[in-house]
Amino acid sequence: ELPPDATKTRTGRPVPVLAPAVSKRLATRLDSGSPWLFPSPTDQAKVWDPRNRDRKLAALYWELAEQLHIEMFEYERGHSWRTTNNTLLYDVLPEATRTRLFGHTAAVNRQRYTAVTSTEAVVSAAAGIFEK
Repeated sequence: ELPPDATKTRTGRPVPVLAPAVSKRLATRLDSGSPWLFPSPTDQAKVWDPRNRDRKLAALYWELAEQLHIEMFEYERGHSWRTTNNTLLYDVLPEATRTRLFGHTAAVNRQRYTAVTSTEAVVSAAAGIFEK
């Protein structure tokens, strides 16, 4: 659950985790005793400084871009995941539900964060991946 102060829109919302393996790993982190899902790597009792976190994530994306030859990761970050999830769920969830989950208006979601109009093949492929 994201509290209002953790979102751009200042509206709290639930954040579902679609991959069972990721959900299990996050649940284990939450049960670790740290008050944060992603605490400081050097001290689990401290919050991870957002500036350091952002620099480390940018470096990770550059590494992924280079090693996996994913050119998009040279300049895209979290918004690519919003587009992926919005697209995967386009035919599965009502638009109002997706806008609450991803934190933008319906018009913004349609214009900027949805890659196609029919996603049956993408959803089917993703279901096969997550079932493994």
